Amino acid sequence: ELRERGVRRVDGDVLVDQRFYDDQTTPPAFEQKPNEWAAFRAPVSALAVNENTVTLEIRPSEAGQTAHAFFEPPGFVDVDGAVTTGTGAGADTVGLVLSKNGSRLGAKLSGDVGEDAKVVRFTRRVEDPTLLAGYVLRAALEQAQIKVTGEVKSGAGKGPVIAKHLSAPLSSLLYALGKNSDNFYAEMIFKSLAAEKKGRPAHAQDSAQLVEKTIAELDANDAGIVIKNGSGLYDANRVTTSSVVHLLRSAWRNPAIQPEYVAQLSVGGVDGTLHGRFRSEHERGVVRAKTGTLDDTIALSGYVLGPPGKEPIAFSILFNKIPGHAAKARGDADRGLYVRPEVAAFLREQAVPAADIVTPNQFELEWLTGRKIGSLADALAAGDALRGRGPQCVVCTSLSRDGGDATMIETLALDNSGAWLVATPRLPQVPNGSGDLFAALFLGQRLLGRPVPNAL
Repeated sequence: ELRERGVRRVDGDVLVDQRFYDDQTTPPAFEQKPNEWAAFRAPVSALAVNENTVTLEIRPSEAGQTAHAFFEPPGFVDVDGAVTTGTGAGADTVGLVLSKNGSRLGAKLSGDVGEDAKVVRFTRRVEDPTLLAGYVLRAALEQAQIKVTGEVKSGAGKGPVIAKHLSAPLSSLLYALGKNSDNFYAEMIFKSLAAEKKGRPAHAQDSAQLVEKTIAELDANDAGIVIKNGSGLYDANRVTTSSVVHLLRSAWRNPAIQPEYVAQLSVGGVDGTLHGRFRSEHERGVVRAKTGTLDDTIALSGYVLGPPGKEPIAFSILFNKIPGHAAKARGDADRGLYVRPEVAAFLREQAVPAADIVTPNQFELEWLTGRKIGSLADALAAGDALRGRGPQCVVCTSLSRDGGDATMIETLALDNSGAWLVATPRLPQVPNGSGDLFAALFLGQRLLGRPVPNAL
């Protein structure tokens, strides 16, 4: 738009005005994981771009040559090192180490990517978003052949408006929060409450006070409720199912917000984080709800819609202290087992004895064997019991046991030659189908002739 208006040169600096918020870019409680670079922990800023994240894209070149690597959006990351293109389709071993580099971000690249690999992408948060939008704007201007003579700095400029971008309305922005559980949108909207209602710059603690005041006005202020941030990430907030249901009921009965509020929730079996749940004919489209997932907590709150002319049922289900049992808790929250009882019985009594390999998660292994798993010895005994019914190999995923590292998730494999236990970092959010993907990859490795520990 600037180029179309005839702009060819900017004599001066690119100024980034962040005065709508205070200078605390890390939301409350996010400081608990300072070394977490995943996008879900992105900082907030009054002026933000790409949800204050950058994405590394790597494309293989010829074997032995440097792979093509670049960051989007451009202009903010200083890159050191390189990724080499390996031969064939071997496993990618890309190394990416990020660190703050002044007002920018530094990236150290290493490792290899297979010659036959598709595009490899890594999305990570930035450390300091204060000048991110300015650097991205300068890069975009230069790509449009508009020369910038100055630097990128904090500040506010004066002069006529040549081009502008307007935010989408709040009713549209909420879709990312309600349907996709986007932490960044939650924290940005949360902090903006203070700027709109208490004045600028916005402070997170002022937003928390506004939310707590609204909760009290709705008579939903149960003892022990704590509000500190907007996403509920980490252990900042405390709510009760009763308080959540009060809020849901109030939103439904308020004609000023009901249509927009309900529309931003996930539709069971249709979209958002509920697209893979409530998919049967009589459930599809009936549940409108918001999901929530932490290391050892899951939640589901919303509405079950009634027939025409009838009010819905507002509900809230919270499970605490369930590390390794999220799948079971989600099943309980939805309807118990994920399949009809007769299907479950078929799997246990007929399918499992006929199988060569089974890959149950911990809840499924407990259900298949009737054994409670609390320790590694319990898991080994349950695995052997299931192998005794037919399968040559049993792989138990999502294992959480007494004495285990709460920050890790374990997988246990057993066959006639031994048992193997591997651990990987526990993720705060796991997409649906990760267990199915693991099973498919494990089976593929076994079909290629690799022994169980190598396949694992």
